[in-house]
Amino acid sequence: MLKKQTNLRYMRYAVIVGINDYENARRLKYCAKDAENIADTFVNFCNVESENIRLITSSIIRPQANPWATFKDIINSLKTDFNPNVDDLLFYFSGHGIEAEQTTVIFKNQDKTVYEIIQEIDALSPKTKILIFDSCHSGSGYSEAEKSAQFFSFSSQSTSGYYILSACTKEQTAKESDILENGKFTRFFIDTISNKQNYNQDSYLDINSLFSKVDIFFKSHPEFEQSPFQQIKSVGSYPIANSFNDEHCYLRFDVKEPENFDWTEMINGLNTYLKTKESVIGEFSRVIREQFDNTSDPLKGNAKLQSIEITKNKVCLIDNGNYFDFFEKSNEVKSGGGTETAESFKQEFGDLYSYSTKSENGVNTYEFVFKELELTEICRINVNWDEIYKFNQNKLVIDDQCEHFTIRFEKFVMMRSMIRISIEHLIEESKRTGKTIYMEFHEGDNLLTSIEKSISYYDASTFIKIKTYKE
Repeated sequence: MLKKQTNLRYMRYAVIVGINDYENARRLKYCAKDAENIADTFVNFCNVESENIRLITSSIIRPQANPWATFKDIINSLKTDFNPNVDDLLFYFSGHGIEAEQTTVIFKNQDKTVYEIIQEIDALSPKTKILIFDSCHSGSGYSEAEKSAQFFSFSSQSTSGYYILSACTKEQTAKESDILENGKFTRFFIDTISNKQNYNQDSYLDINSLFSKVDIFFKSHPEFEQSPFQQIKSVGSYPIANSFNDEHCYLRFDVKEPENFDWTEMINGLNTYLKTKESVIGEFSRVIREQFDNTSDPLKGNAKLQSIEITKNKVCLIDNGNYFDFFEKSNEVKSGGGTETAESFKQEFGDLYSYSTKSENGVNTYEFVFKELELTEICRINVNWDEIYKFNQNKLVIDDQCEHFTIRFEKFVMMRSMIRISIEHLIEESKRTGKTIYMEFHEGDNLLTSIEKSISYYDASTFIKIKTYKE
């Protein structure tokens, strides 16, 4: 008997360090406060649950003898709850840094490179690593960057994708502000995340945009003498903050064996994040399942792993197999191949989404961005001359979100021969859903009396009602 795959809920964890009381260097004022403020920001805006925050601070009032040892202990303790290759790790450091070939910071009494920090973090095998440094000379980055680390390292089932954001370049110093009572970089980092006007039309802020906005601010204030630094080794950009869902920024599922995967959570995710018609979501889930069946087939896509990422009104499907487009039959696929389902979906709902695809470094990405529909759009249709025959041939399906449903017939489009079949179709759907259906006709339509008589004949006047419009 095949074992059913378990869907792991994606989580974010954060390890945050702020050190004021240096033993062999100038004491700092606001690094511990920086760390505390960042922790609040991660919880309030970045979907890190408060119990997943690990805070390390050291100050004159509350000294920490060995922050590096504490950091290592925390990483080790996280292994109990952390889901390898599923969960993400956010690391933040505020304190002294030194000029070196790669970013190097001082954990109170020990110099530690970004390589050493990442080595510790990688013991958890996070899906993505975010490292943020508010320290002097922190813009050297990670010396392994030239190697082809990827956001999805499918072959090893262990990712090495990362983002590094630093307060300044290798040659510069990061400055604190008595007015702001924070490091300057940290303050504007927090301000950018906290300002919802910085979020995109899909209500989230990705890390590339976040860095760009902070960078522009410093460029417009040259008196600060800081130029933030960014280094990325990843596919796409990470949605670090959002304003549309309190529970999590986005959903991600890894699908190793489509036939054993529990698709329920994925469909629930589509229903939560896609503000479109129920029928669109239902058919799209079928497209996904058929695509994954084919991309995992050794004779077709031969992918070892496939992933689904869902954000507001956007879905990315990712695999590491042979590339073939949803809407173009591959040479390897001799029949069907899911492309017939995809083409049918495109024909029926193509005006409700945009589609793009790319293949890069052995990773195939298929992106669907859905048009957000208001409830009024979901719960009404307009029937014109081109659609009247199709309207009578196809069964009407009312979305469960609708309290009632409205069908507006264009001026004089209804034909006497179609009245009976139209009423019968509407009665069937109204009884199934318990929804009232409104038929809107032009007030000058001479068929209004005949339509009202047909509704009365079928004893349907309690759930099919007539409205009129002028123009």
